[in-house]
Amino acid sequence: MNARSAPLAIACTVAIASSAALAAPRAAPKPPPTYVPSPIAISRVRVEARQGRALVTTDLTLPGGHAVREDLFVHVSHAAPGMPLAFDAQLLETPAGFLVAPIEATGDRLSWTKSSRCPSHTAFTIGRCEMAGSLVQVPAQRLSAKLEKGSSVTLRLREVRELPAPLHDGQREILVRLGSRGDKPFVLGLIELASDEPVGRAEAVYSGVSSRPGRLFVAAPGVATTGVAAPLSERGPHDDLCLRFGPSAAPATRAQGR
Repeated sequence: MNARSAPLAIACTVAIASSAALAAPRAAPKPPPTYVPSPIAISRVRVEARQGRALVTTDLTLPGGHAVREDLFVHVSHAAPGMPLAFDAQLLETPAGFLVAPIEATGDRLSWTKSSRCPSHTAFTIGRCEMAGSLVQVPAQRLSAKLEKGSSVTLRLREVRELPAPLHDGQREILVRLGSRGDKPFVLGLIELASDEPVGRAEAVYSGVSSRPGRLFVAAPGVATTGVAAPLSERGPHDDLCLRFGPSAAPATRAQGR
């Protein structure tokens, strides 16, 4: 092969390799699990604001009833504001007589990977399917073992975020993603707030294209809140939860001298 024909031979080789790659059959998408425990409920959403950061805990209750033979994959899309600083997922036993595991309880850590969007074999999603987030794997063996000990289990999702700066009225605002399976939203239970800063007001509303106006009740120590109990409220499958909290009055502004 002379020097002039070498570049042409290399180009032909690359073209043939590219054509072969394009012609190779793509792997068929994995189907969703044949059985997902239902009905699933978001029994608790808890926000703890401490030392400039927010720990957001989302507890889901998965009921028993049938044997789970396939691992369940849950897509958890990022909330707002910003990317989480840390994320983890746990599977806990729900004690008898409880709707959800106690907040201080710990369970089995679950593995997860980053995900650009929910894959075809996702069992259900937290947030929107087209958003980036984390893909949590719930092993069928662990889930079945815990369901044998009780009537339900708790899937706990936690993320740490930077606490957003106060708005003009001194309130801070955090957006929490909620769960659904297809077009069926999960029922939301208790909304809790704890903070190391003085809180005089706390309110929550659904945020989304199809959301209806109306405040939801927030359980916050020392704060008299009003609103509809979350389980009695209606929401769309893609609604988020917007939580606002802060001082009871807007911070006073210093008068400007002339």
